[in-house]
Amino acid sequence: MLPGGERYGPATLPLLNQWVQEGRVTATTTLQVATTGQMVLARDLPGLVFTPQAQPQPMVDPYSANPYSHDPYQGQQYGGFNQGQPGLYNSGPGQFPFPTVDPSADRTATTSFLLSASSLFCCPVLAPFAMYYALMARSKGARSATAALIVAGIANLIVLIGVFLVFVGVSH
Repeated sequence: MLPGGERYGPATLPLLNQWVQEGRVTATTTLQVATTGQMVLARDLPGLVFTPQAQPQPMVDPYSANPYSHDPYQGQQYGGFNQGQPGLYNSGPGQFPFPTVDPSADRTATTSFLLSASSLFCCPVLAPFAMYYALMARSKGARSATAALIVAGIANLIVLIGVFLVFVGVSH
């Protein structure tokens, strides 16, 4: 029983010994015998083992709420891109944010992919724009920015080789 009158249990002797090892029950903790209702000090209960290495710690309610429910981002925007802390997306109250990117970053990378494909199949002038959008996607932290850079680089290389071959072919 805690000083405020809160009660925990019933608890078995092995569980009480575990609590002793964790420092949650000390020799001076008041216990109530479940069968008789008698109040005893923990040191007077047969079978409890107190060792010198057990460090007393504040009693914690074993039935309390989730220990991870503390919200260090209390008062900040939830459910969307967090303007207070760039690069964080809050998934809901009581949950820790996880890193993400600006929502427009993935669209920028997709635009780069589309421009790369368009430069190869219909308009070679679009290849430099594909590279520009891939670089923008990387600066925004898009997940597929590296792939967009590689594809745009290959598209630019193919376009340059094609232009070179056309001019070499025209001059001969």
